[in-house]
Amino acid sequence: MIDEALVIDVGDGLARVRVRPQSACCDCSAHAVCQGGRGTDGTMTALNPLRARPGDAVRVEIPEEEYNREALRLFGGWLLSLLAGLGLGSLASFVLHTPPSVSAAAGAALGLAAGGFGIWFSRRGRRRPPYPVIREIMNQGAGHEPT
Repeated sequence: MIDEALVIDVGDGLARVRVRPQSACCDCSAHAVCQGGRGTDGTMTALNPLRARPGDAVRVEIPEEEYNREALRLFGGWLLSLLAGLGLGSLASFVLHTPPSVSAAAGAALGLAAGGFGIWFSRRGRRRPPYPVIREIMNQGAGHEPT
């Protein structure tokens, strides 16, 4: 999805922008991430490869596919680790001769802890989270020098 925005602040390759959402914004799967929910002023952080400056009107692309992929990785990882821990805990109840409910709960807790560690460890060396990207500067603001 591509939206128009106004650059508010810049720094470290990122820009803080105020988005003017399109009518389809409420149907976007990344709506909660980029808008922060209802009642906000529509500001978000975006990658700034074009070096837009405060006051510039820009077009921002919100990569829905990346948000969906990241959410699937995160929640899928938690779910798989929970189910694996639950299954291993249930199997351990036969070996340890403990009540299945206790072993399953302990296994689920250990599975979640292991999943959290695994997600943290896998994200350590990865690039930044998926930010929206400024794709075009439509109108330069007053912060640009005349050429």
